[in-house]
Formats: sequence, structure tokens, C-alpha cells
Amino acid sequence: MGDRHKTPRLYKSGTQKRKLAADRKKNSEESLSSIPKLTNYFSTSRLLAKNSSSQLTKDLVNVVDTSNNQSEFDENLDNCDEELFEKSSVIQDRCERPDHETNQGNISNNGYCDWKHASERLRQHETSKEHLQAVIILSQRGKEIGCIDKSLKQQMNEESGYWNKILMRVVSTIKFLCERGLALRELIAEYDPFLSTHIKKHANKGSGHTNYLSSTICEELVSLMAKSVLNEIITRLKISKYYSVSVDSTPDEGHIDQLTVIFRYMENLIPVERFLTFLPNSGHTGKAITETLIHFLNENKIDIKDCRGQSYDNAANMSGKYNGMQAFIKRVNGYAIFVPCCGHSLNLVGKTAANSCPTAIKFFDFVQNIYVFFTSSPSRYQILTKKLSLKNSNTQFHVPKNLNDTRWSCRADATKALVLGYNEFKETLEYISKDPEQKEVVKNEANQNEMNE
Repeated sequence: MGDRHKTPRLYKSGTQKRKLAADRKKNSEESLSSIPKLTNYFSTSRLLAKNSSSQLTKDLVNVVDTSNNQSEFDENLDNCDEELFEKSSVIQDRCERPDHETNQGNISNNGYCDWKHASERLRQHETSKEHLQAVIILSQRGKEIGCIDKSLKQQMNEESGYWNKILMRVVSTIKFLCERGLALRELIAEYDPFLSTHIKKHANKGSGHTNYLSSTICEELVSLMAKSVLNEIITRLKISKYYSVSVDSTPDEGHIDQLTVIFRYMENLIPVERFLTFLPNSGHTGKAITETLIHFLNENKIDIKDCRGQSYDNAANMSGKYNGMQAFIKRVNGYAIFVPCCGHSLNLVGKTAANSCPTAIKFFDFVQNIYVFFTSSPSRYQILTKKLSLKNSNTQFHVPKNLNDTRWSCRADATKALVLGYNEFKETLEYISKDPEQKEVVKNEANQNEMNE
């Protein structure tokens, strides 16, 4: 008998042996859990018994009915692979074999035909030692050298990664353009070789060809991004709980009147103002605008009772004491204090003060006439800008501005152009009044403006 101390040890210690055994067990459990069970695809015998009237159960029962002849047996195999069953006598022999003669390997070695009890039999097979070892070996082999579809999976991952990169660039481009109001994808492609190659390869191929650069995809991405931003703002608003609201109506470039909705709330003791959305204006009355706003709040589960402030312009439909929007909001929530818009109030003060002075009215009418005279004709406007550029060749020069009743500050810009370029404006008017190529009406209007100046 040899000395046991001279025999090389497989493990350094019992702890290592137990640890390795635990690792093997864990790997085996992971491998087994990743493989779907066959019993998930079969009904139990009880379920089959309850549904014995179904055509499927009738077919299964007929398959194992040994009293049927060969022709009847073949008719029940219309949707099966008949090559698996060479002779009905062999099938009958397997079905009539007693249970004690069947072994655990029948499913994999000899076949199986007792489909009525397939669920119980497969459950026994899945817990057998042979099946568990086969599953573990298959999983280990897949990790080491890969499965037969390894190349297909690699190709799928490469294709998926390629289109993910495209989407990342498209989303980044759309974010950049939406923030700055710029155009379009070709500009970004000049500085991104990957996107440039993609555009050359996939763009302008027509419908049915995927490229993620079409207007439909870009508009859908813009819509999804807008919904995501809106949901994020609403979530923060609900966390803050209390808020104030500001609403104003304005037409867009398509002459469609919209309501601009802005919320103010607190984040970490800091006031935050966020634009939320444009709402279609269903009317210009205070009641109609109030109903539109409350409908939006209810859709997004924002409680109007948490409103603590409201601010609008001084129009009657917004700030009216009885029928204004602020009055309707106060009837629903008495804590929503109304504060008139300071900018609009100041604009009204300036406008009213100017209209009360005849000299100011006459002066600003003259400023508006100068703007209309030069901007209504490209040739006259070109003569003026040429005169102004000669004086201010190295600096920016000011051109006539239109007067706007909404913004009183525009009058300062319009006046500034006349103050800094007074001589150039006068010389241009004198030149046009003496130009023989101009119409008499134009020359008279230029002469009149020169005299007023």
C-alpha cells in the first residue's frame, strides 16, 4: 500500500474543492435556466382530457389507436413527417410495450408515440441525468466555440450597431437644429465621414429603402423628443407641486392662432420658468381660453388647485375683472393671484404718453413714412444702403425699422437709424427727388420727406 502523502493532491484544500464544486453547480444552474423547457410547448393530460372534443386531441388519439389500419393511420399524418414512421407495426410495438420495458432514453433513442401523456413523460426526461448533462455540455460548447448561428448573430449585431449609430447622429442633429433653428443634415455630413458615407450609400433611394434620413423619420423623432421633454417638465412640475402660469395668444407664420403656455415653479429653492406647449386657440373670449387651459391641465393630471399665480397681458379677455381669464381661474381657485404683465403695462404707458403729444405723433408718422418709402422699392433701398455703407465701411450701419404697437422699444431702433445716418438719409432723398428716371409721384414723395426732415 503506497503512502497517501506522496500521492499528488487534486485540490490544495477542502475549501477550494467546495468552492469549485459550488461554481460548477452555479454554472450548471445558469445553463439549465437559459434553456427553455420542452414542457412549455405541451398541454398536460388533464387539459387534453378536458378538450377531448377538439380536432387536435382526436388526431393525437387516432395516432396511438392500434385498431386503425395502415390507411387510416396515414390519413392522420398529413401534417407530420412520415419518414419518421416507416412501418405502423413498429409504432404499434413501441406503443404496446409495457412501462417497465421502457427506459429513460426512449425519447432520444427509440422515439415516442404516447403523446397523450407527453407532458408527464417530458417532465421526467428533463430531470434525467442524461438530459441535464447534454444541456450543460451544449451551453459550455456555445460559450467556448459558439453555436451554428454564431455568424448570423454577429451579422445581426453589426447591422443593429450600424443603425444605432445612424440614429444617434440623426437625434443629435435634430437636437442641434431644434435648439438653434438651423438646417439640415448635409451640413453635419461634411464633418462626419460616417454619416457622409451613409448618405452617399442609402440616401435618395426612394420609398421602401431604409435610411433613417427621410422627413417622416425626422418628424417622428422630433415628436418623440418633444413628448419626452414635455413629460420631464411635467414630472418636475408635479414634484414642485405649486406653480404659476402665463398664457398668451399669437398667430404663427401660417396665420394660425395659438396659445403659448408657460409655467413657473421652484427647483431646489430656485425659480424656474419653462415653456410647455402650444395649444390650439378655440376662441378669443376669456371663458374659451380658460377651458382650453384647464383641459390641458386635466389631460396631464396637473391640479388647478395648486396654481398660486397667473400673469397675462392687459387685454380685456385676459385681465377683465368679470369676464377675463383671470376671473374665471379665480372662481375655480381663489389662491391663483393675478399679476398683470409688467412689460405689457409699460408698453401701454409709453404708447399712451406718445399719443397724447401731437408733436410725437407727427414725428413717429414721419419715421414710419421713411421706412415705407425705402422698403417698398428694392432700388430705393439699395441706394440708401449704399450711401450708409460708404460712411460706415468698417462698422455696422443701421437701416430703417418698422414701428410696432406691441413693442414700444422698436421706436428706439427706428429713431437710432435716423440719428446716426441723418445726412445719408437726406442725401438719398435729395438724389431720388432729382433723378430723371424716377416717376413724378416718387420724386414728389422724396421731396416732401426731405422737407419734413
